[in-house]
Amino acid sequence: MDRVLAGLERAGATRVKYLQEGRIFEAKEIVLLFEGKAVDLIPWETWILSTLTMCKTALNMHDIWIAAHGAPVYDASARHYPPELWPYIVRAASIGGASGTSTMEGAVYAFDGMDKNPVGTIPHALNTLVSVASEREYRVAELASVDSAYMFNKTHPRTPFVVLLDYEGKELQATRQACDAFKDNPMWWGVRLDTAGERYCEGCVPIPMGKEKVLVTEMDKWEHGRGVSMEAYHAVQGTLARDRCGHKGIMLSSGFNAEKTAAFYGHKALDPKKDAVLTGSYIELCGGTSDVVKVKKAGDANWTNSAKAGRQWVLNADTRRLTSGFPFVGSP
Repeated sequence: MDRVLAGLERAGATRVKYLQEGRIFEAKEIVLLFEGKAVDLIPWETWILSTLTMCKTALNMHDIWIAAHGAPVYDASARHYPPELWPYIVRAASIGGASGTSTMEGAVYAFDGMDKNPVGTIPHALNTLVSVASEREYRVAELASVDSAYMFNKTHPRTPFVVLLDYEGKELQATRQACDAFKDNPMWWGVRLDTAGERYCEGCVPIPMGKEKVLVTEMDKWEHGRGVSMEAYHAVQGTLARDRCGHKGIMLSSGFNAEKTAAFYGHKALDPKKDAVLTGSYIELCGGTSDVVKVKKAGDANWTNSAKAGRQWVLNADTRRLTSGFPFVGSP
């Protein structure tokens, strides 16, 4: 909404009422009323509506944030959308409660400028490069997933790092080797669980062939299915605890919308005191509409109702939740 208000000020609006940034609204609720010269304001209609489409994205992030019960939630949607949309998506994520984002562009735009660094983990791509290297300059473990984290730490010793577990398909082995290598390293935040949906996490019991069709609900899949399941979380958590790293966090990613996040928290597969959620599964646009509902010709003392057929209800809509923005600085 703050971006829309700035646009209206540039367009010459003389009065405005709006729903404050971050407030939740219902279907058919009025979120913005403004006055000004028609010739100045009508060209901005499409821009205003397209900007407000991100309201649903902000709300979805807010729902995930609530479902996480205080665990940090980070935006990782950039790889799914063109760079031109990143500022809008990340701004919506920040309004919804996200603690950070995965790109520098997003961090600069919506999270306190250059003082806020992007958030992420060791990427699969770095694990791949390390795994095929003929010689590893930094070698502390058998698995490239752990060696790549060690390489990152040596290159960026003051930056917290997160070990990505699933590249080799040996999540529990990678967890144990990470504990051996980084147990005393203050920059080691923990591990990231991102098991591909095509396979079961190491340590999880595969469901017999032919039985998977019985898993008809998402909850069933999240508890014991392929990919990042609750069973996988508890297996990794147990490994950390046995290797005296139980205080380290687990970053969960892969399809974490509000429903999945709430389910994991409810089954104690998300600890708000030390874990985090990394998600891109919250982007959704919110369609809206706008109407000219009253007009006043030059020289007239009163407004004339002009709502189009079917939209007369707008004239009597409840607008008590709207905040007055008049006058703008410099307005007559």
